[in-house]
Amino acid sequence: MKNTNLLHSATQILKQCIHKQEDEKITIFCGETSKSTGQLLYQAAKQISNDVLLLQTELSILYTAQKSAAIRSIIADSGLIVVTDKNITPSKLKCAFNGEQSRVLCINAPNEQTMSRWMMANHPRIALRTNKIADIFSIGRRMKLQTPAGTALDMSIRSSVIIADAPAINGSGRICLLPSGEVSIFPDADSVNGKLAVNFITGSKKHDEPATLIVKNGHIHQIRGKNMTADLLRRQLKKHQPQHRKIINFSIGTNESACFGNSHFEDQKVLGSACVFIGEKADQHPGETLTTSGVLLSPSIYIDGRKILEKGFLALN
Repeated sequence: MKNTNLLHSATQILKQCIHKQEDEKITIFCGETSKSTGQLLYQAAKQISNDVLLLQTELSILYTAQKSAAIRSIIADSGLIVVTDKNITPSKLKCAFNGEQSRVLCINAPNEQTMSRWMMANHPRIALRTNKIADIFSIGRRMKLQTPAGTALDMSIRSSVIIADAPAINGSGRICLLPSGEVSIFPDADSVNGKLAVNFITGSKKHDEPATLIVKNGHIHQIRGKNMTADLLRRQLKKHQPQHRKIINFSIGTNESACFGNSHFEDQKVLGSACVFIGEKADQHPGETLTTSGVLLSPSIYIDGRKILEKGFLALN
């Protein structure tokens, strides 16, 4: 991807994030490892505003409730805040900018190649696909999940929470995190039963044979397999108390620009795949990571007997 094309795409994304005010102040935060992407965003921002500030700093200063007076002043004075951070998560983002009035664009992009994928992604198409799947799930009562590797799960979604993580770069949302593109389904507690075949753990660069998990009433009762995936799951789940080794939710990836092996966060967005989250809800232990997530390849999903996804793709007209 030529720098000129990438610069143009980044400029168009930033234009969609501002309030259309002339010379609105744009502040860009980047870390040491993401300074090249920060500089590219600075060049893009200069195309649309004469008031642009680039700060290369330790990004942890944003994710604390006790920000310095200088940082609070910069945020309050900016119409648009842009953060490029490979370790950004929705929980960090909420902590960093909860209560702020500035619009925020956070990009999970440690390098130019990743930045190119997010800038050039077809965000309207991702949003349309994401919202369509979420709408169908929201009126369902029972879901069956199958994969070629052997997943065969049945669960109630009658009172489940459905969350659509669709791109919000068209001015409709205050905070946008790229990459986006997934539908999260929180099934009814204790209703998940059957076999779960995990192809690999999110964030893993090495993939082995899938591990098979036996699920009874929403809890993991057994892990089968003599391979790297099964061993890693056993080690991770051993950290949890038995009552916390349960299925929390599933997510369906809807982003065709996402690919595996870059981060836990990106692995959850890949079109044609799903993720399972095992552990306990994060709000029970704020700040702690008590969840293990695994990737399911080529999922087929049935809602109330109607096929919604076939091998990871919409099966509806």
